[in-house]
Amino acid sequence: MTHSHPKPAISEASIRKLAHEIWEAEGRPDDRQLRHWHRAEQMLHEAGADRQRRLAEEPEL
Repeated sequence: MTHSHPKPAISEASIRKLAHEIWEAEGRPDDRQLRHWHRAEQMLHEAGADRQRRLAEEPEL
């Protein structure tokens, strides 16, 4: 049986911080704000999903 887990909530501040880090890593280009924002959202959602998957795989005590 598989369980559906909702996407974990990600704060705007977390997205903004990661998007800024991506922007800096790419040399601070002027025209990629939206791309960086979406990439940060995706990365954070994937990290949250990975965490949920690991928690689901842990044996219950």
